[in-house]
Amino acid sequence: MTDRTCSIDGCEDPVRTRGVCRNHYYRLQKYGDPLGTKPPRPTECSIAGCVGKVSGRGWCMKHWKRWKTHGDPLVTAYNKPKPICSIEGCTGITCGRGLCSTHYQRLRRRGDPLAPLARRPPCGLANEICLVEDCTRPAKSLGWCATHYSRWQKHGSLEKPVRQRKPRATCSIKGCSEPVECKDLCNKHYLRWRSNGNPLVSMVSAITVFCAEDYCERRAAKAGVCWTHYRVALAKLGEAQDHRCALCGIHENEAPSKRLVLDHDHATGRIRGLLCHHCNCGLGHFRDSPDLLATAIRYLQDTGTVTPISRPRRTRKPKREDLPPAAGLW
Repeated sequence: MTDRTCSIDGCEDPVRTRGVCRNHYYRLQKYGDPLGTKPPRPTECSIAGCVGKVSGRGWCMKHWKRWKTHGDPLVTAYNKPKPICSIEGCTGITCGRGLCSTHYQRLRRRGDPLAPLARRPPCGLANEICLVEDCTRPAKSLGWCATHYSRWQKHGSLEKPVRQRKPRATCSIKGCSEPVECKDLCNKHYLRWRSNGNPLVSMVSAITVFCAEDYCERRAAKAGVCWTHYRVALAKLGEAQDHRCALCGIHENEAPSKRLVLDHDHATGRIRGLLCHHCNCGLGHFRDSPDLLATAIRYLQDTGTVTPISRPRRTRKPKREDLPPAAGLW
């Protein structure tokens, strides 16, 4: 560490560089003099004749904004000449499309910048009706009634527009003249395509299962019959079997789910009777085969009643109070 001190009189700080201490070296760099101090900040605008408070760059807020907008603090305004209305004889300043405000509004409402704006008569007068001939409706805007004013806004004319309806496409199926509903098909052919994958296939295909009852053209819903004949069969067989299972004889109220089910032949669709859930499932597991059922009967008859295998009884660990007293302890 150096023992030299600052060369400035009265300063005993160690030398940093150029024979002066750190503080005086900083002043030398910033102000050019190791004894220099920060100059006082101006309080008034530097523009001659302006006594405004300094805001930025030595100028007041007014001159600073002028400099920021126009590049010169002495410029009072941007004196660019504004364009004049393109209508001959009009000295108004342009508002839009080279027109002044008056001609621009006429262009928007009437379609012509030289057309005068029609004014609506004062409210309460007897002649406050539409300006269109043979129209007696009250005027709403621009001297026209609501109907004519709406026509002019939408179509640019007061005449009633003629609607030209686009001809509706017809079904793409040959020989069908019905209008298109979806996918270039009419409603009938579209439903056929959606159900069967082919718009030419009838809604009722050959694989549709019909009711097994004679002269019934309804589709089969359950047990090979339609819902109507299914309910009728349940009622008739229930009375004939006294609401009991045809195999085990259990009553309907004691059966699983408190009901009996309709059993039918899966090959012919013929209804056989009412069974409980267990018996119906049993026939299904044996695949409705009499041979398998007969084999099961012989199997049960040959094996007889199966006696459960006897297992040694598990004894519990005796408690202390149940043990006999040991000799010599008491």
